[in-house]
Amino acid sequence: MVNTLSAGSSATLSIVNSGTSLNNVWNMTFGLPCGSTGASSSITLGTISTETLSSSSSALVTVTNSGTINDAIFNMKFQIPQGIQGIQGIQGIQGIQGVNGTSATITLGVITTETLSSSSSALVTVTNSGTINDAIFNMKFQIPQGIQGIQGIQGIQGDKGETGAKGDNGVDANYATVAAMIAANDVVITGSYVLAISTAITAATTALETQIGTLSTAITALTERVTALETSTNQLNIKYNNLASDLDALSTKVTAIKKKLII
Repeated sequence: MVNTLSAGSSATLSIVNSGTSLNNVWNMTFGLPCGSTGASSSITLGTISTETLSSSSSALVTVTNSGTINDAIFNMKFQIPQGIQGIQGIQGIQGIQGVNGTSATITLGVITTETLSSSSSALVTVTNSGTINDAIFNMKFQIPQGIQGIQGIQGIQGDKGETGAKGDNGVDANYATVAAMIAANDVVITGSYVLAISTAITAATTALETQIGTLSTAITALTERVTALETSTNQLNIKYNNLASDLDALSTKVTAIKKKLII
């Protein structure tokens, strides 16, 4: 037998023999105190979120407690399968015709070019400096510089030019003065002296001819570069004309579409 005692009491045990001294029947009575009153608990509904699953999935509700065992905060997540797509509805009646819009225009604006390094890629940038209805397309062509070509084969030597007109007669030399200058400087004109002068003149003439040849080669290379630049310019003009034609065709298509919309 168990008796409930008040909180804070001591537990008791009572044993009584309800039988005889030969046939004992022990009856036990337990006195147990009740526990002290616990703290108040609370339950709060926290966040509620949803997630759409595939139509073949099963619905699921997940509840988590972000609080404590005494002050619970239950967060719920509803995972709901997407419904099967329904049949297509009946087509609605046609709406009334809208007001005619403002005619649009396309104008070719500024066209600029920029030379990039030969390792770069060509790029065309188009910007609209007008409005959505009155567009002004500005174009910037960024074109990589071509790789320098190999040097061409040297051309054949040209024909010999005609002999020039004879020059005026020079003033007669004053040999007495020359002889006096040589004597004053104690200079002896010998064959070896004349040969040395001739050799010096020949060396100077050879160096001058070499410089003239180098200059001629440089002029030839410059001429080739100018020709290549003219070719690139012609190609750019062709691309520009093609682009202008494309823009004209686009403008014609836009005009035709506007006419159809007006009709």
